[in-house]
Amino acid sequence: MSILTYEEWQFGADSAVHGLSYKDFVLVQWARRGHKGWPLPWTEAVGAVAARINDGLWTAQCPAGDGCSFVVSKEQPYFMCIICKNETNGGNWYRIIFPGNARNIEKMLASRPARHTRNWEPGESLAFLAEENTEHGLVAEE
Repeated sequence: MSILTYEEWQFGADSAVHGLSYKDFVLVQWARRGHKGWPLPWTEAVGAVAARINDGLWTAQCPAGDGCSFVVSKEQPYFMCIICKNETNGGNWYRIIFPGNARNIEKMLASRPARHTRNWEPGESLAFLAEENTEHGLVAEE
């Protein structure tokens, strides 16, 4: 599948973070920002952020609008902003919500040969993605 979660992206890449769980990756980024201590545990997750697809990667963005965005995990669906430390959420982790039709969305986007065209925002329908595929010159599957 060409739409990747954190684990698929990270374990398939030759990167400095190879081998880190999603949680450990976030904590490494947390420390690199110079934050002292650790975020509250996941058991303190409050509220939710919607997953989206950007350049063929499942991501989540900080709801505070500070520009923080991560490739995310379906196995560990939590989000902690390394910029604002989820201050508007009491410092609690957010739970990441994936759409119920994620597989259908992935399948629709996977047919696009250019990774930069594999994008989906919450609220976009499969019909909308099919229309975009047609605009990209892709033939719908029978």
